[in-house]
Order: sequence, then C-alpha cells, then structure tokens
Amino acid sequence: MKMRVGTRQAVYDTADALLKEGIKPTQQNVRERIGSGSLTTINRALNEWWEQLAQRMQQPQRPEIPEAVLSLASQAWDRALAYAEQQYQTERQGSAEREVSLRRALDAAEQKAQVTLRALQAQQAELMNKYTRILEEKQQLDKEHSKLERELFTIKTSSPALAVDPATQDALIEARVTMRIQDEEIQRLKLRIEHLLTENIALKQRLSDTR
Repeated sequence: MKMRVGTRQAVYDTADALLKEGIKPTQQNVRERIGSGSLTTINRALNEWWEQLAQRMQQPQRPEIPEAVLSLASQAWDRALAYAEQQYQTERQGSAEREVSLRRALDAAEQKAQVTLRALQAQQAELMNKYTRILEEKQQLDKEHSKLERELFTIKTSSPALAVDPATQDALIEARVTMRIQDEEIQRLKLRIEHLLTENIALKQRLSDTR
C-alpha cells in the first residue's frame, strides 16, 4: 500500500522543522505537529527522511540545507551511531558471558558424568568378579554333589538293606540347599550386571552428546 504524497511531504517538512529547533524527530512529535495520519504511515515516511538526510549529509555541496540543520542532523546522526555501537558492544559482551557460563555448566556436567561412569564401571567390575567367584564355587559344588549322588547310588545298589551313612545324607542335603542358594545369587548378579551395562551405555551416550 503506497503512502499519500501529501502525508509523506508533511512528515519531511515537519521533521526538518523539528530538527531546526534542536528537537529529534519522532513518530509522536511529528504526528502532533501534523495533527493527523497513522503512526505506521508516519513511521515509514520518517524512516525515509532519515535515509535521505544521511545521503544529503554525504553530498559534497549542500546549499539547500541550512548550517544549523546540518549541525543538528550531524549531532543526531553521531548520537544514533554511538548508541548503536554501545548496544552492539553490550549485546556482544552479554553473549560472550552467556557462552562462558554455558561452557562451564557443560564442563561441570561432563566431569560429574565421568565420575559417575567410573563409579559404575568399578561397581560392574566388582560384580563381575563376585559373579565369577560364585560361578566357580558352584561348579566345584556341582562336582561334590555329583560325587555324593554317585556314592549314594552305589551304596543303595550294592547293599539295598544297608543303611546310608547319616553324614553322607546330611552332606547331600546341604549341597543341594547350597546349590539352590548359589543359583539364585547367580541369577541376581546377572540381572544386576545387565542393569549396570545398560546404565553404562546410556551414560556414555550422554557424554558423547555433550561434546
């Protein structure tokens, strides 16, 4: 949608007049001088005026611009540039500080994850050693149990009427109970080791994602 020529020119003239008076032209004070017009239309015209003012200031000869207007415009332009530079430096400093803060947080999280990973690996190694030890004990107990079973079978088949030694029977019962307990412990350790392996993999993935 195009602006009406009359409105644009009115904004230009009013902005020039305000600048001559030492007042920075804004949407509000231009509209108050004109007495009508939408802020959107005035804003567009005022932006064009500022662009043209910058071009007029850069021309080698500016007889149509009074010296007072040129001086005020130059001051306003310098202030605008200084403000923009200050805003840029402030935003850049804030961005750098946020980046440093974020990097510190990531480093702290990575260190914490590394400590947790080492603790998990140590716990996993300890459980694996315990699992291996119990498995070896069970294998030895299996041999003893098989030996007792064979002895009991030999006694029963060779002398059916001969009473079995109570100590042998007690040893056999104890071996069976111990084997059952060890089977349960082995299953528990296997589940715990699998759980630690899953945690280990997940933690390594998290560490990889943070790098």
